[in-house]
Amino acid sequence: MDEPEFASQLVTTGAKHSKKGRVCSAETEGAEHENTPNYWQELTLIKGVNMNNIGRHIVRLLACIRYPAVSWAFLVGGTFSGWFSGLSITLAQIFSVPPISYTPTELGHLNTFPTVGAIAAFAVLSFLADSSARWAARKNHCIYEPEFRLYLISFGFFIGVPGLALFGWYAARASPEHEISWVVLSFLYGMIIFTTVTLQSTSFAYLLDAHRDISIETAVFVVMVRNFFSFAAGKFLPPWLNHSGTAKTFYAIAGLQAALILATVPLYVFGKIVRSALAKS
Repeated sequence: MDEPEFASQLVTTGAKHSKKGRVCSAETEGAEHENTPNYWQELTLIKGVNMNNIGRHIVRLLACIRYPAVSWAFLVGGTFSGWFSGLSITLAQIFSVPPISYTPTELGHLNTFPTVGAIAAFAVLSFLADSSARWAARKNHCIYEPEFRLYLISFGFFIGVPGLALFGWYAARASPEHEISWVVLSFLYGMIIFTTVTLQSTSFAYLLDAHRDISIETAVFVVMVRNFFSFAAGKFLPPWLNHSGTAKTFYAIAGLQAALILATVPLYVFGKIVRSALAKS
């Protein structure tokens, strides 16, 4: 075979192989494109259940109890959320009977300031959640620590605890001779929901920063235990109110929450040491 003819055949063969390669590549790209979910598929709530290594995931979930930050997140943020759920269940029990005797419409009015309190909490957190941590990092020679997130827990001590105590005290003042204002009750109720949103968001932010490698497990564990507590609060809070009265019940809850919030102090002081020990274990 002449050299020009051989060269022509080589070019033709190479072109065929190159074309085949381009076709295979195009087919592969097409298959990958078909497997890529579109915009509406991304919005689906359920995308299937992965049963691989489910036992391992359960063990990792239950092992979260060994992390002090996880227990703290439930005791500070989870319990406050549980009391709020219990309070929403017992509103009719407290205010629809004499001497207050609110109508369903008036009971609905009590949710006015809680709505405002929740919106205010989101606004405050959007402004202070990161800026307070950055401020503390600058004070710490530009070294960030997850414990800098804990400053906002002070909202619970200075707003949430007084809100609980004052709510019980003011509701107990109602009598045939003394009519109480639903505006004041709603405002105190709003202080409670403001604190609930603040503590929940701050505790989850701390968990995410302190234990980023198991952030999913810690969040699921705290939500799970919090929901159990919310269910229990809805069960034992009504008989507790019947037995002790509104004032004593909410005084006790306020004192308990104050003690739990103060547990943030040792976590702030020793949190880094605990995290280092857990990382080495």
